[in-house]
Amino acid sequence: MFKRGWRTETGEAPLRENLAAGLIRMTGWKPGMPLLDPMCGSGTILIEAAQMMAGIPPGINRHFAFERMQGFDREWWQSMKEQAKRKAVTGPAMLFGSDISTAMLAKAQKNITNAGIPFNIPLQQIEAQEIKIPVDRPGIILTNPPYGERITVRGNRHLEKDDRASHFYQLFSTTLKQRFAGWSVYLFTADLSVPKMMRLKESQRTPLFNGAIECRLFRFDMVSGSNRTEKAPRVFRREPAQDTP
Repeated sequence: MFKRGWRTETGEAPLRENLAAGLIRMTGWKPGMPLLDPMCGSGTILIEAAQMMAGIPPGINRHFAFERMQGFDREWWQSMKEQAKRKAVTGPAMLFGSDISTAMLAKAQKNITNAGIPFNIPLQQIEAQEIKIPVDRPGIILTNPPYGERITVRGNRHLEKDDRASHFYQLFSTTLKQRFAGWSVYLFTADLSVPKMMRLKESQRTPLFNGAIECRLFRFDMVSGSNRTEKAPRVFRREPAQDTP
């Protein structure tokens, strides 16, 4: 039932749609709040958020085998689907995505169309460590970074492969500290060393599973005015970094 019916284009190890929706809820995001996915891949997180804002129920466009059964009441089924629809939220969508890969952005755009999203979601081809704030108000960054060989292509090619991921996360962390004061940053990953590579202390880490893979949803709170100098004090709230159920 995690399938929504809109995703025809994916990359490697795509995030399940229902998991993406759950992650969005866990961040506290509400329609109308800025939401940025700087490694959006095929667009799963952005599309799930967009459907929440547009009042589109999960899987509304899916077709099931029971619809072909003899005696199936199509009028009743359609009535149920109409009742499931919610009122769309008015106002700017405030959803933004970017990725290093033009191929993945093309897949994301096709999925956005398939999902019936009635508004534009700006997509930009850019390295995650080069992103800038898309709007002049704090919001939420939620992303599922690639791992293994796919993350090493984002680091310095002159470094050894084992060092490229660390180099990438250090640059990404610097960008967050310098440009995203006031934002809440959520990284969903199976790599538990991400906070160490970013040289940041997470304010929260929540254990989750992506299929059979144990993961963490790391939260980093970027505090306004704390990154003015290189010797500034710690930039995150001093909350205990404990797994939460």
